[in-house]
Amino acid sequence: PARDWLKLEGITRNNLNNLSAAFPLGCFTAVTGISGSGKSSLVSQALLELVGAHLGHAEQRSEAEEQSLEDAPELASSGHVSAGLGSIKRLVQVDQKPIGRTPRSNLATYTGLFDHVRKLFAATDQAKGKGFDAGRFSFNVVKGRCANCEGEGFVSVELLFMPSVYAPCPTCHGARYNPETLAVSWQGMNIAQVLQLTVDQALQVFAEQPPARRCLQVLQDIGLGYLRLGQPATELSGGEAQRIKLATELQRTARGATLYVLDEPTNGLHPQDI
Repeated sequence: PARDWLKLEGITRNNLNNLSAAFPLGCFTAVTGISGSGKSSLVSQALLELVGAHLGHAEQRSEAEEQSLEDAPELASSGHVSAGLGSIKRLVQVDQKPIGRTPRSNLATYTGLFDHVRKLFAATDQAKGKGFDAGRFSFNVVKGRCANCEGEGFVSVELLFMPSVYAPCPTCHGARYNPETLAVSWQGMNIAQVLQLTVDQALQVFAEQPPARRCLQVLQDIGLGYLRLGQPATELSGGEAQRIKLATELQRTARGATLYVLDEPTNGLHPQDI
């Protein structure tokens, strides 16, 4: 049963005209309807704007949204929240926007898992003996990454009369790091090998590391066990990006009184995964 109800009244936005709606709090609920019925206008626009304004959230839009014809002319939602705001302390939107626009962003970096991994490598006797800190094991830092590809693991190859293509870096062969950094191992693996592990594999490797295990367990529970830790953001589907965002939120230790808003969360999922 619902603990409380979030009630919106007088909502006018796009094709919604003076609509009233009530959402149960403390449980899962879904808004369904045919295309063009106003689902996104109600949930992804009006609800987010009105609740976000109460919590002091600034509205954020991507470049694509700014340029979208659907958003022109820009119209604010009219209406108000008549009940339920006292039960909400946080508002989290989990959408399908990419978690990053470059290969430098990946599952491990976005979720914070990579911070724990780098600390484990920095704590090894090998790393201490060489004076390596956790920053040494970041492919975004000059001192530890491959100088040729600058930590990307691949290089752009210019082709005459054809679009450029990417090929593995001839220096690090896709490992992202320089030889000195790769010489340090933890549990028999270097940092590049850890990034090649899938979530399922990593869950076994980091079974005795609570911070890493908690993050990996959530990722596995929502069906992302097949993804590699270092899989670039540019290779992820919208549904995968959305589930990574959800996992990042769910692994937080304190998240009470939070309203989660998910945009088409079943996109790309097999019925068994749902």
